[in-house]
Amino acid sequence: MRKLLTILFLTSLPPLVAAQTFLRAPQSKPPIKQIIEWTTFTADQDEPEETIKEAVYTFRRDGQLQQIITNNDHNEIFDYEYDGQNRLIRKLIKTDLRTRTMTYQYFSDHQMAEIEEPETDLRTIQYFNPKGQVIEEKSFWKGELSNGQWATLNRTVFNYNKRDSLFGEMLYQPGKDGKVEQIKTIHQYD
Repeated sequence: MRKLLTILFLTSLPPLVAAQTFLRAPQSKPPIKQIIEWTTFTADQDEPEETIKEAVYTFRRDGQLQQIITNNDHNEIFDYEYDGQNRLIRKLIKTDLRTRTMTYQYFSDHQMAEIEEPETDLRTIQYFNPKGQVIEEKSFWKGELSNGQWATLNRTVFNYNKRDSLFGEMLYQPGKDGKVEQIKTIHQYD
């Protein structure tokens, strides 16, 4: 059940699922309208190396992210709505099976995204450094399996290089026997 909750939660997170998330179009003349993300999976004993189209990002004229179409098992489409300060306030998540809505709240040093499911409530809190970069993200859930109490789903710490590009993530999540599993991800850019 934990894997199912993790999958449900990861599909509802703010767009931090991809290796490089484009919340705004990079500055360019003419303005960038679309970015296509490709992912290469290295070869292993069972499968050869494979490159797939991971996601398509579409941007508004002002550079704000308007839509992401994923190429994952759920064929998700994310539509974004902003307030008068160009802050994301609502994200509509459409899949083959259903449509969900995430809402966002903003505070001085963090923001919170929340989605309520019929049987589970999910919440993600992101903390920022003075440059506005996400330095930590904590995810919680509450449902029947947690006896209606909030429980930690995972925690991720983000590290940036001198050029302010994300280069490392450390994911901590509850594992078997109460031990915390740690997963380290390193990003490289060409």
